[in-house]
Amino acid sequence: MIGFFIITLTVLPAVVVLRFPNIENTSIENVINAQNQQEEETTVEAFAEQEDYPTKVLVYIKHEDVVKEFDLEEYLVHVVAAEMPASFEMEALKAQAVAARTYIVNKMLSGNYPPEHKGAAVCTDYTHCKAYISLEDAKAKFGDNFDEYWSKIQEAVKATQDEIIVYNNEPILAVFHSQSHGKTENAHDVWGGYYPYLLSVDSPYDNQVSYATFTFDDFCQRIKNFNPDANIQSPADVKSPILTDAGAVKTINIGGVDFKGTQIRSIFNLKSHCFTISFNGDKVTFTVKGYGHGVGMSQNGANELAKEGKKYDEILKVYYTNVDVVKNDNKYY
Repeated sequence: MIGFFIITLTVLPAVVVLRFPNIENTSIENVINAQNQQEEETTVEAFAEQEDYPTKVLVYIKHEDVVKEFDLEEYLVHVVAAEMPASFEMEALKAQAVAARTYIVNKMLSGNYPPEHKGAAVCTDYTHCKAYISLEDAKAKFGDNFDEYWSKIQEAVKATQDEIIVYNNEPILAVFHSQSHGKTENAHDVWGGYYPYLLSVDSPYDNQVSYATFTFDDFCQRIKNFNPDANIQSPADVKSPILTDAGAVKTINIGGVDFKGTQIRSIFNLKSHCFTISFNGDKVTFTVKGYGHGVGMSQNGANELAKEGKKYDEILKVYYTNVDVVKNDNKYY
């Protein structure tokens, strides 16, 4: 099935546009869970035996409700421009380019395309796959700095062309996030499923703290809207959380119901699931460390390591455990 799909890509025109009805958001947790449930893995070696290799990628453009075909390297410029500040160090941008390329290749080779993608390998919903910015939106975003920033991002992509991250000779699921809470998270603590290259590592430059405050009534109502079985009468009904290895909230019992830390993050729109809860009169305050799911490469940490003089491949090996950064050379895709 996958081999046939890849071959057909070679005869498509430069851009293919298809329209579909609206779809609902799907979290990256669902993407990884789907991979965990896949009964039969397609190996890299199987793709290496093919005569034709996909240099194009089908992308579901969510806000336009269309599927388009892109050259992989061109698409990466739009992804990196959306995912990482162009003002970051060049080596950080290179690391971002390799990580994003690897993520896309991993999804292409898996053949496990979620139905909401409508046949595309990836989508532009950043909560599900990777962010994307059009040329027009990039011009508006960067303003007078557009030429400088766009050229810089193009350089980062070109300098790392065809480079991907592999573990045991297979492209990894190269997820990343804005900033950890001083340590990155084990993937299995956040989403379940064991990924030997997505393990907790120190990221000492990550020290962002944010706050979110609610009335106690609002706090209780949001919890009960999510799970009506929760019975909250007072702050005493909010128990001490069970933490992940890295120190984020794995689960917390509120009103007799166990909630995942990631669920609390979603309920209260927190920046991460590394938080503490304090009560003061009628106010409930979350103190939150980091920004994002915390798994894989910290973008802020990558930039700080680049400032220290580390090269992009060294940065990637900090955040992804026991991996290699290799050139494709028609072996993987």
